[in-house]
Amino acid sequence: MKFNAVPIKFSNDKIPVFAEPKKGQEDKQPYVKYGEENNYPEFLNTLFSRSAKHNSIITAKQLYISGQKLEFNTDGLDEAQIATFKAYIDSPNPYESLYDIVKKVSLDIELFGGAYIHVIYAKNKKDIAEIYHKDYTAVRSNKDNTEFYISDNWLNDDGTENMKPEWVTVPAYGKENVKESILYVKEYRPNLKTYTIPGYIGAIPAIITD
Repeated sequence: MKFNAVPIKFSNDKIPVFAEPKKGQEDKQPYVKYGEENNYPEFLNTLFSRSAKHNSIITAKQLYISGQKLEFNTDGLDEAQIATFKAYIDSPNPYESLYDIVKKVSLDIELFGGAYIHVIYAKNKKDIAEIYHKDYTAVRSNKDNTEFYISDNWLNDDGTENMKPEWVTVPAYGKENVKESILYVKEYRPNLKTYTIPGYIGAIPAIITD
């Protein structure tokens, strides 16, 4: 497993800049940079890892939101329907339960202000076959969130921006006749475009100091 070390600077305590592709460069960079150096999610993750107080607050909120387990109301359902719901909760994909996904999504929303869910469709390209939680730091988006780009090398090993990243393009959830899609869950903020920012953004200078 590879980790990118992101330098913590007081200059990063400001509202991040979402840098759109330059005209004529959309093929080389179709994504909007998440921060001036395209490293804002990694910066937030570094704060989470480095500050014990911040970590404990975010983790506690995640636990309160996700609870201890998932249950569903069986009233009016026959045995076949109950079995279908139970199978989905137990195994929405071969590696996670739905509760595992809920915990990860809850953490991402508290940490980043949003979360990504990777949807895989059945052969008919209509029914959902599997869903996965997607690492928030691995995804970038075009301006209007209609297309997403997944990569594990947005940054170099020293935490600087990789100027030639490789990515996989995945359409947004809701597009028809596709094999997979990304559902972007975003907390609402007025006049905020493309990406999210965390609810604790005003406290980032104090977190950096800590």
